[in-house]
Amino acid sequence: MFDLTKAERIYIAVGYSDLRHGIDGFAAIIQNTFHMNPQTRNLYIFCGRKADRIKVLFWDNDGY
Repeated sequence: MFDLTKAERIYIAVGYSDLRHGIDGFAAIIQNTFHMNPQTRNLYIFCGRKADRIKVLFWDNDGY
């Protein structure tokens, strides 16, 4: 588990995200679509088609 207080900002991707993506897929979305660096202290939240499922990407200097 990670410490949420380490996150500088929280970004929520609006709309449907394909939750079959892995870490590399979501990191590519952050880079190519949002033009941001996924290896920062930001928390990125992606929601699936069903609103009860999410995936969170967070870089903690040791990995995601």
